[in-house]
Amino acid sequence: MSYKKVVRVKVTLLGDLGVGKTTFAKAYLGGKPISDVSYKPTIGADIFIKEGIYDIEDFGKVKVIWDIWDLSGQKAFRSICGAFLKGAICGIVVFDVSRENTLKNLLMWVDSFVKNAGKKPLIIVGNKIDLREKGIQCISSDVGRRFTEDLSKRMGISIPYVETSALYNINVEEAFRRLAIQVIRHLLLE
Repeated sequence: MSYKKVVRVKVTLLGDLGVGKTTFAKAYLGGKPISDVSYKPTIGADIFIKEGIYDIEDFGKVKVIWDIWDLSGQKAFRSICGAFLKGAICGIVVFDVSRENTLKNLLMWVDSFVKNAGKKPLIIVGNKIDLREKGIQCISSDVGRRFTEDLSKRMGISIPYVETSALYNINVEEAFRRLAIQVIRHLLLE
């Protein structure tokens, strides 16, 4: 397969403890639902690599080699988080749709990203949408979208919003596809 361009991209996964960042990364890496649902908090950062091929409007096919840095959401590791953000080309900021406080904390995560990596492509992911079907009270899609629109205006950059279930691998690939579009436009077209 021929590509117009091959780019290597450091992407950081940010968000509170327990929002599903590692499950999100593993769902993307494996391309299927997650069978091991035991919870193990990330200590510092885990790093994964995966390639994706994206057809970018106005550009053509691009191969993206994602260096995925899954950063710990634990307060004890926030002081070193900035060091892990250095050199990031983009970020995925994740919240748990069943925990409103994780949505409110997005501002802190985005501010940390911008402070340490700069104004670069971001995507907001509302994760664990499968919990809505289980009758658990969750933040609505509209609230997540409005929050992201307000955040986009505040940051002065376009930030997409995607809802996922990392556990069932729903929309995980779509989140990376939409981020790839942002990244390619940022790196190659602007």
